[in-house]
Formats: sequence, C-alpha cells, structure tokens
Amino acid sequence: MAPAAPLGVPLVIVALWQLASSAGVLDERTLASPAQVVATGVDLVRDGTLGSAALISIQRVFIGFAIGAAFGLVLGVVAGISGMGEAAIDPPMQMLRTLPHLGLIPLLIIWMGIGEAPKLALIAMGVTFPLYLNTLSGIRGIDHKLLEAATSMNLGWAQRIRPVILPGALPQTLVSLAVYSLLGLSTDAVVRHLERRALAWRS
Repeated sequence: MAPAAPLGVPLVIVALWQLASSAGVLDERTLASPAQVVATGVDLVRDGTLGSAALISIQRVFIGFAIGAAFGLVLGVVAGISGMGEAAIDPPMQMLRTLPHLGLIPLLIIWMGIGEAPKLALIAMGVTFPLYLNTLSGIRGIDHKLLEAATSMNLGWAQRIRPVILPGALPQTLVSLAVYSLLGLSTDAVVRHLERRALAWRS
C-alpha cells in the first residue's frame, strides 16, 4: 500500500481536475482538461510538431548547458585553487546566485530581444551558479594528503589541476551536471510557456 500512495495522489488530482472541467467548474478555455491535453499531445505527435519542437528544445538546452557548464567549471576551479581567485570571484557569484532567474525574464527580453538569446541565457545561468558552487565545494573537500603529496612533488597549482584537483572534485561535479541538465529542460519549458502567454497576440 505504501509504495502506491505517492502515485495515487497525483492520479486523484488529475481525476478531480477532469471532473471539475467536465462539470464546467473550470473553464477549459483558461485551463485545459487532462483529456484535452492528451488529445492535443496525440495530434502533435501525429503531425510531427511535438518531435520537431522537442528537438529544438533539446538543442537549446545543450547549448545553454555547455555555456553555463564552461563558466561554472572554470570559475569554480579558479576560485578553488587560488586564494586571490576566490576573493575576486566568490563574492559576486554569491550575490548573483540569489537573484530569481525566472524574475529576470522581462529584463532579459528587453536586453536581448525575443528569440533564442534570453532562453539560452536563462539555461546558462541556471547551470553556472550551482555548478560553480559544487565544483568549489568539491575542490575544498579534496583529501589534504593528496595536496600534501602534490606539494612534496613540487607541483604548482596549474600542474595539480589534472592529476589532483579535477579527479577530487569530479564526483560532486558530475552529480550536479546530471541534476542541472534536467533543470535546464524544465527551465526551457517554463520560458516557452511564458513566452506563449505573453505573446498570444502574435498568433
């Protein structure tokens, strides 16, 4: 019984949603019923619209993710291996990461216009800050014995990156990469939904 309970709650919500729509309590012009959603999804699959839209979204997520991951990794490594780098990078990153990214959508549209740029920027921002924090945390958590061994071998910071720093920080970084790639897909879906609502007059 217990394992089925988490699945039962969403099913009950969907059933109540459908009942409310069928009874006219919810206006289907404002909030489509589950039956309408399924029917529309089937139509989009049949005419190929859903497949092409999904490919565009996946491509957008990969590009935004690559941009954000590059910034997050580089900044995290620099801040993690250098005291001066941390002093210069960490304070502004800590301040910027508290900004509500979805609340920046209107500002990004004003700056970049309507198109791919604001979507890519939001996905990149959603990846950069968490990946920076996880990379920095991973570097700080490296076994001090490894660092001492690198020091005894007279390895400079640049020489320690490949054999010591990256392997030590990699597990935590890979976990964050997986999580925020999924969040990138979610962010793209939210942005596209808001764009459709805000620009409904264009259709």
